[in-house]
Amino acid sequence: GGLDGEKIRWEGSISVLEAAITNLVGDCLLAAAFLSYCGPFDSEYRYKLLNDTWLKGVRTLNIPCDPQFDFCLFLANNEDVRDWNIQGLPADAFSVENGIMVTRSQKWPLMIDPQSQGLGWIRQREAKNSIKSTQLTDKRFRNHLEDCMAFGTPMIIENVEEEIDPVLDPVLNKEIQRKGRNLIIQLADKECEYSDEFKLFLCSKLANPHYPPEIFAQVTVINFTVTMGGLEQQLLGRVLGFERAELEELEARAKPDFKARMTVRLAVAGAFHTKYMDSAVGKLQAVTHLDEHSIGMTQKMDKVTLPIKLRAIIKGFSTGAQSKMYDGCPGCPYKHYSMFYDYYGDFAYA
Repeated sequence: GGLDGEKIRWEGSISVLEAAITNLVGDCLLAAAFLSYCGPFDSEYRYKLLNDTWLKGVRTLNIPCDPQFDFCLFLANNEDVRDWNIQGLPADAFSVENGIMVTRSQKWPLMIDPQSQGLGWIRQREAKNSIKSTQLTDKRFRNHLEDCMAFGTPMIIENVEEEIDPVLDPVLNKEIQRKGRNLIIQLADKECEYSDEFKLFLCSKLANPHYPPEIFAQVTVINFTVTMGGLEQQLLGRVLGFERAELEELEARAKPDFKARMTVRLAVAGAFHTKYMDSAVGKLQAVTHLDEHSIGMTQKMDKVTLPIKLRAIIKGFSTGAQSKMYDGCPGCPYKHYSMFYDYYGDFAYA
C-alpha cells in the first residue's frame, strides 16, 4: 500500500518513544532540579552541576534517565525557540535555557541582566499585551501594580536592587484568595483584584548582586549576563554588517518565513567562514557562490529536520572560527576585542 514506505520510520519512532517513556522519571527529576536551582549560575557551572553531580547521582540510585539529557530539548520545542529568537532572545544554548526558566517556572522571574538582553526580549515578547514598565522608586508604582493585576496586564519592574519592597511580598508569594467569583490579593490594608492573565517580571542591572535567601525562595533568579558564545554570535553579525549590510536587511525580511531565514543564516555563516577562516584575502563571495546542494537541501528538507541539520552546519562553522577569532583572523580588518569593548562598555574580554 501507499504507507509501506512509512513502516521503517514508524518502527524507529516507536523505539524512540519507548526509550523516552522508560527514562521519563529520571529526565523529569533532572529537568526539575535544573529549573529550580541552576538559574543564578553561568553556563559552565550549570554544565558541571548537571553532568558531574546530578547525572552521576541519578545513575548511582539506578533511576532510568537519558545519558545525553539536554534541558533545552526536554522542555522546549523548535517553534518556541524560533519565536523567542525572532523576539530578540539570543540563539545560544545558555540564553535558551534562560528563556525556558522564564516561561516554565511557577515563580515570578528575577533576571540578572546587566546588558538588558533579557529585558529587550521580554518587552518585545509581551508588547502585544501592552506590557507596563515601572520601577520600585516610581511614585505611582502602587497604582501601576494594582491596575496591572486587576486587568491582567504584564508588568516589568526594572532596576531592582538587592532589596525588594515588602509591599510586593503577597504578589511574589502568590497569596491569592477567592472571594465569591473574584480573585483578590491583600496588599497591606487594601484588597486588590487579581487576574489569572497577570504576569510579573523583575529585572536587575547589577552584575553580581547578593540576594538574601528569602528572595530566592520567593522568585526564580535567572542569570542573563552575556556569555562568550552569545558574544560570538553577535560579533558575527556585526562583522558581516560592515561587509554586507544587505544581508542584515534580507534576514530581517525573511524572519517570518523560517526556511528562508535559515537559508540566509547558512549563507551568512558560510560567507564568514570562507573569507576569514579559509582565505586571508579576497571578497565575500561565498554568499553568491553558495553550494547549490546546500540550497537544494534547505528547499527540500521538511519543517522538522531543517532547523536541526542547518543548526548543526552553522555550529560547525562557528566552532571552526572560534579557534582563530580571538587570535586575530588573517586578513581581517577588524579588531574583535575592540568591538566587544565598544559595544558592551565595561563588560569586555580584552
